[in-house]
Amino acid sequence: MEAMKGWEWLARGLVLSVLVGLPLGLWTADRAWNGSARWWIARIPESGGWQPPTLEVRAGEEIRLRVTSADVVHGLSIPGLGISVTVEPGKVREIRLRPERPGRYRVICTVVCSPRHGEMIGELVVRPPGGGPVPEIEAASDGAFLFQTYCAACHGPQGEGRVGPALNATGRVPQMDDATLREIIRQGRPGTAMPAWGERLSEAEIEALIRFLRELVREPSRP
Repeated sequence: MEAMKGWEWLARGLVLSVLVGLPLGLWTADRAWNGSARWWIARIPESGGWQPPTLEVRAGEEIRLRVTSADVVHGLSIPGLGISVTVEPGKVREIRLRPERPGRYRVICTVVCSPRHGEMIGELVVRPPGGGPVPEIEAASDGAFLFQTYCAACHGPQGEGRVGPALNATGRVPQMDDATLREIIRQGRPGTAMPAWGERLSEAEIEALIRFLRELVREPSRP
């Protein structure tokens, strides 16, 4: 009986060491990165989209950005920072970053999550360390990058069509002039999943997209 009690105490000691040691180990690993934890919760646009819609940090601040989904699979992309991850319901993705350049960075969803997928837009605001106005990020001029970031989820990576219609040589783009394409990109297509991008993309970005669409039509087999 006494021997049993001795083993019982030993077992209890081992269990206690695991229970205490595991959190301590996690705490130690966590402290190795001094960044503060911030959360982003993804919901379909009908339920509010990115929560919070805007996240603010200071330039040079170490951040542990924890992202999860409350409903379906989403894709979090911050093109200006080179971040792109898949976000699954009930799972947490941690992204460690230290944004050095102040500005407003657009946050989008790269997985078609609902009929209003195009409205899944958020913003990461990186403020100057000493305060002051937040500068605008220079517009991207790479049409291929813009297409893959904002259009490919619905129209396919080569414009072959998915949820949205084909935008390559097999679609209607060859019959459209630049003014028509510009209007569709700006205003969207009411009654369809095509969102209005006029307030989300700069004029330079819209023009870069149109140039890329013209190239896509001329090169239907683009890899």
